[in-house]
Amino acid sequence: MRLDPKAGVNALEELLAPITPTKFGEGAVWFSSLFGHHADDAGVALSRDGFTPELLLRLTRLAYQHVERSQDMERREGTYTPNTRDDAEHGRNAVLSALLATTGQAGWDVKLAMMSDPLFDHFKDRIAAIARQRAAEEADAAAFDESQIVALEQYRELAPRTRNDMFSIMVDRLDDLDDLLMQDESPRASWAGIGDEAIMRQVIALQLRQHANGRYRINQEAVTADGKETDIRMASVASDQEAVIELKLGDKKRSAAELRAGIKDQLVTKYMAPDGRRAGCFMVTSQGARRWEHPDTKATLDLAGLVEMLNEECARLELEMGGSVRLLARGLDLSPRLLTEKAKAEGAGDNEAGAAAT
Repeated sequence: MRLDPKAGVNALEELLAPITPTKFGEGAVWFSSLFGHHADDAGVALSRDGFTPELLLRLTRLAYQHVERSQDMERREGTYTPNTRDDAEHGRNAVLSALLATTGQAGWDVKLAMMSDPLFDHFKDRIAAIARQRAAEEADAAAFDESQIVALEQYRELAPRTRNDMFSIMVDRLDDLDDLLMQDESPRASWAGIGDEAIMRQVIALQLRQHANGRYRINQEAVTADGKETDIRMASVASDQEAVIELKLGDKKRSAAELRAGIKDQLVTKYMAPDGRRAGCFMVTSQGARRWEHPDTKATLDLAGLVEMLNEECARLELEMGGSVRLLARGLDLSPRLLTEKAKAEGAGDNEAGAAAT
């Protein structure tokens, strides 16, 4: 175990495979001697490089199988002499702590695996909370070189280095899209006339590229290539981080249930599988007239209600995946913002004629 952690874990798994776990059985003895309180000289340091997150997960599963929580010692307050079982429980906890302390993509992956393993059902929420905390710590630890600081002075923002950075810059640019649609020179009317998703992706991709400030690139090939790629990708110029925007025309015949399922089935599963592509947005456009039926409550939803429901699904998926992805749903409202003066006058005239007829 000291010289070759992988070989050691392999040997321990093979040794314990035919053993029925008991309170003071062979599994408890091994975890006591390898990782217990009194294993200082003969024990194993779990912090060494050879103990990868994947290896620590195997070791933790073995610990929870052979040092079962239901058989833990019940100690009352006061003095007592630790026995083999106490040391085995300490060893189990030491292995678990080493696993939960892992970072990086491999650390994310093992925590997600733990959340789906019945052995760890009793503290699934704690695993998710730790995963989110580790993500925040890793994001705060990002360092920047001189050229990036110069870029910060020029553009008032840095090129994304982490998943959270990528998510933030994506949200910022989507906010800019909303602002654009509120301006007097808004392309709202021309965009509302677009009935082809590929063309809508192109015009949105163009807006995102025009506001890149050298912080990211838009993968134009992914937007225009023969209809097979259906997403918009924002790729950082400073790292391998990417954000994905999956676009749906809401006025097409898609139910709310189909749109909700698309967040996981299309956006997450199909487009966000790579390690560096863990920030995503599911965007739905609407010209204002379309309504949807809530898949659970059967309530009637306008675009705002639909987006609220989709964001609930985004939050559920983030929790389900232990915080390893950042997800957002946005609606792009292309309905006329204000009536024109002519439309107002015609409406007023109709009301006056109706009153006179009455």
